[in-house]
Amino acid sequence: METSDTEGTPDLNAELAELEKRLLEEPNDRRLWWGVAQTRGAIYATAIQEEMWRLGSKVDLDVAGERAVECARKLVEVCPEDHQALHFMASILCLNGPMRMTLKWSRLSREEQIEMAPDIYNAPLSAEVAELYAQALKIEPGNQLYLHLVADYYLSIGNFDRAEELIEMGRSSGSVSDLEARLMLARIERGRGNYESAILQFRELFEDRDDYDGDLVEAYRLAERFEEMHRFATATLAKCPYAAKVHDVMSKYYESQGLVEEAHQSHKRHCELVYEQMAGLWAKPL
Repeated sequence: METSDTEGTPDLNAELAELEKRLLEEPNDRRLWWGVAQTRGAIYATAIQEEMWRLGSKVDLDVAGERAVECARKLVEVCPEDHQALHFMASILCLNGPMRMTLKWSRLSREEQIEMAPDIYNAPLSAEVAELYAQALKIEPGNQLYLHLVADYYLSIGNFDRAEELIEMGRSSGSVSDLEARLMLARIERGRGNYESAILQFRELFEDRDDYDGDLVEAYRLAERFEEMHRFATATLAKCPYAAKVHDVMSKYYESQGLVEEAHQSHKRHCELVYEQMAGLWAKPL
C-alpha cells in the first residue's frame, strides 16, 4: 500500500505508515488490519469533516474513500466471523454514500438545502449496507442496533414478513422493547394495506405516548378517513407546530385533492422543520 505525506494529518499519516510497514511483516495479524482500516477510515472521515466545515483538506476524497473501502473489505475477509468488522465496513460505506451526499448538500444555497433536507435526512440504507448488517445480525443476533437497522430496511422495501419476523425475534430476546415492537408492527400493518388495524394500533400507542402523531395521521389518510385525519392533525399541530411528519402527510393529502397552494405550504413547512433539525449539524443557519 502506498501512503502520501499529504494524505491526512501528520499524526495519522505517521501511524498509517508504521502500521502498513508492520503489516508487510505480519500480513495475517488481525490487530494490524484493524489498525490500518481504522486509520484509513479516520483519514477519510477527517477529510469529509474538513470539507464540510470549509476548512480545506489536502486529501483527495475519492482516493481516500476508495482506500478506506478497500481496507474495510479486506478487514471483513480477514475477520469473517467478527460482527464488528461488518459494522465497520457498513460505517465506511455510509461515509462514502450518505455523508458524501450531505457534503454536496452543504454546498447548496439555503433555499436548495431546505428543499432537499427531507431526502437527505430520511435517506434509507443501501442494499449493500443492509446486507452487511444482516450478516452481522446472524453473528450477533441480540444486537439491538443491527436488528433495528435491518428491520427498518425490510420495512422500507416492502418485505413485511421478514420485518415482522425480526421484530418478533427482537421482542422475544428483549433487544426490542414492547413499545418499539408495537410501533413497528403497526407500521407493518399500514404497509400491508390493513389501514383499519393500523389505526387501532396507532391509537393505542398514542394513548401510551404522544410522539406517534404523524404515523396515525398517515394511517387516517391512507384509510381515507379524512375528517378524523383533519381533526387529529389540527389538534396535534396546535399542541406541537413542529411536528414535521404531520405537515408532510397533510401536503400529500392536499396534493391528492388538487389543493396546490395548501400542498405547497405544507410541503414547505415540512422541509423547513427537517432543515432545522439538521441545522445544528451541517446546514447554514436559517
